[in-house]
Amino acid sequence: MGLLEWLFQKKSKPPDTLPKALPETQPEIMHKVSPEILPKTSPGNLIGLTGTGKFSLHVVGESYYQDNLKQICGEYSVDGTNNILNATLIHAYDNQYDSEAIRVEISGKIVGHMSKSDARQYRTYIRSKDWGGLTAICKAKITGGWDRGQGDIGNYGVSLDLPSDFIESFNSVASVNLNENSHSEPDAIIFDVERPHIRDLNEVGANVKLWIPKDDPDDVYIFHRDGPDGRIGTVPHKYTDIIISHILDGLEYKAEITELGINKCKIKCRLISKEEIELRKAKEREVLRTELTKPYNPKKPITLIFAMTKKRSAKIGDKLNIEFDDLDSYIQAQWSIKFINQLGDIVGVFCNDVSVMQRLIKAHFNSFLFDVEVLDIEKERNRAWGGYLTKLIITVHKKSISEMRRSVKRSG
Repeated sequence: MGLLEWLFQKKSKPPDTLPKALPETQPEIMHKVSPEILPKTSPGNLIGLTGTGKFSLHVVGESYYQDNLKQICGEYSVDGTNNILNATLIHAYDNQYDSEAIRVEISGKIVGHMSKSDARQYRTYIRSKDWGGLTAICKAKITGGWDRGQGDIGNYGVSLDLPSDFIESFNSVASVNLNENSHSEPDAIIFDVERPHIRDLNEVGANVKLWIPKDDPDDVYIFHRDGPDGRIGTVPHKYTDIIISHILDGLEYKAEITELGINKCKIKCRLISKEEIELRKAKEREVLRTELTKPYNPKKPITLIFAMTKKRSAKIGDKLNIEFDDLDSYIQAQWSIKFINQLGDIVGVFCNDVSVMQRLIKAHFNSFLFDVEVLDIEKERNRAWGGYLTKLIITVHKKSISEMRRSVKRSG
């Protein structure tokens, strides 16, 4: 056999042996993956990634591939879906916008890609394992896909389940980034939201809300307004543990949009420490104490409406007394005022209008007296208020010197 003939024969025939198995240091190959989702690579170039079960890395760009996701999961339904399937992670060197992109496919169909920062972190992780350029398979969770009518529609979303050492590398990066950000502003986290759900955003500096969904407590959703259409994206996973821990501890945060791009926005989230919260609340209490006790001279009668719990506890024309709490209770923002009839029974509690209560409380701590008269009572019980709506008129007047002396004698 000539050399040329031998060469051509070798090219035209498949090899007699299978490609070499991956080294033992690599994760186990997922042999049960459906054939239709396998990428067009040989088995020797395919690795299986065993995740933590948390599905904590979120795919972006799914809104462009909703048709593909509908082919995989079906049309939108009232309950939506929560499917776990196999996903293929492909190095998208041919991506015209980002040659470092990582494309995500399920059942041979594109469903999105990793965010720019996630893709670079993933490539770094893959290279550290000497798997550079290899296509990987991991578990993916598809959620959303609901249509409950009246505009309540949720797109399909995809999240990936990746190995614990990859997640740990993300957390370490988050810690470094948080420390770097703290030089400019303590406890501030700055990240990009690379999702197309921000077309109607037009204001830099607008505040956003963070929310931990009950059905996926490892996520943090970002909303710029209430309702299903208000969600603009998800906090990158490398920051979720820090933010979730902060929120579950009952601490406050301030998150705002700092930059707007065509298909992304930058968000700054400042985690407010417990010490800062306590310091602010202490200042607020002192300001409130000063406000409630400063000189005040009410000039006009006060009209208000409250819910009388029992219909016969007062009638039109009756005079009522007001029972106030001590100053510290109001400073702690426990605001309510009780109305008492001539028999000493509580007719009702007023706590609906802070501005009206503040006028009454300020007058009380300025030693004013109150003449309270029942003007009107509704005949039917109001379910929303939990009682019979009662209208009062309150005339405020100053204690006379003789009344103050009698009050001092009674207290002595």
